[in-house]
Amino acid sequence: MFEEVKMERMTWREFEAKKDQVLILPVGATEQHGPHLPLCVDAVLAEQFACRLLSGGGPLFPGTIDLNGATLQQLASDLFDEFVRDGFTKIFIMNAHFENDPFLIEAMDLCSARYGDRVTLLLSNWWDPMPEEL
Repeated sequence: MFEEVKMERMTWREFEAKKDQVLILPVGATEQHGPHLPLCVDAVLAEQFACRLLSGGGPLFPGTIDLNGATLQQLASDLFDEFVRDGFTKIFIMNAHFENDPFLIEAMDLCSARYGDRVTLLLSNWWDPMPEEL
């Protein structure tokens, strides 16, 4: 099995003690996936892939929560800034919703422009796994 370490279950001191480790940020979506799956599929996939790393939808269906791309980009950018201010220098973004990619990449570019070599950001997903050596 794997050790589950979630920020939501840590004290601030436990969180601070992890700053030399890789921070994994799961990013998903809440949307339809046909009549047989719950709305949280992308969010659950991102979270579960992120947990295991430690050891096309659309707005036309009820229950789909649409964010403007600029909102997602700003949210991710704000999160990156917070994590860097907390001392994290390695951030792995586990995306589970295809349409998020360009906005996450833009947020990563902006973060890299602000912090340069002081922070390493890596984006991955479940449908296009990165090479094992990476």
